[in-house]
Amino acid sequence: MGPSQMMGTFLRVWRQQRVGMTRAQLAIAVSAAGGPGVKVTAGVIRKWESGQPPSSAAHLQALLRVMARKGLAPAETSRFRDLALAAVGDRHYAGLYDDAHMPESLEGPP
Repeated sequence: MGPSQMMGTFLRVWRQQRVGMTRAQLAIAVSAAGGPGVKVTAGVIRKWESGQPPSSAAHLQALLRVMARKGLAPAETSRFRDLALAAVGDRHYAGLYDDAHMPESLEGPP
């Protein structure tokens, strides 16, 4: 499983099972955490969960703030950030991360 899939799967499982939020609720929380100019919809959350990384640093930072506020440990939040950044490369450069070239820091769930 590459970084894009890992990021999306972790986000979906975290949202559903650890915090019990709907996509719409998470979208509202991320929008609020991002401040003016950061607008996220349930459709955007769906894309993130399918492996599309956040499209801007503001979106990623807002998501990380929400994750931290909802109890994700600092080490887990940092690892998710690294995974999201690796997902950018994974999506842009197909095949960059295969099983033989996955950095150890990204192996396994955050």
